[in-house]
Amino acid sequence: MIRTKNPIGFELLYARYYRLLFSTAYAVLRQESDAMDAVQNAALRLYTMDESLFPSDHELAWLPIRWSKMKP
Repeated sequence: MIRTKNPIGFELLYARYYRLLFSTAYAVLRQESDAMDAVQNAALRLYTMDESLFPSDHELAWLPIRWSKMKP
């Protein structure tokens, strides 16, 4: 559902991984507002990602690559 940009699938994925993403961002950034922004930016990048680049093995397989580009 994510690959086809289905909003319901995206909402489910976001709800499922929000805590993990936020806690990871907070551990790195040490600011709640910055961590929230980082999670929103990552979610937006995922939503706007070209579907040919979306990983087929696991939803979070793209995260290490995207996260490394977002770190200060």
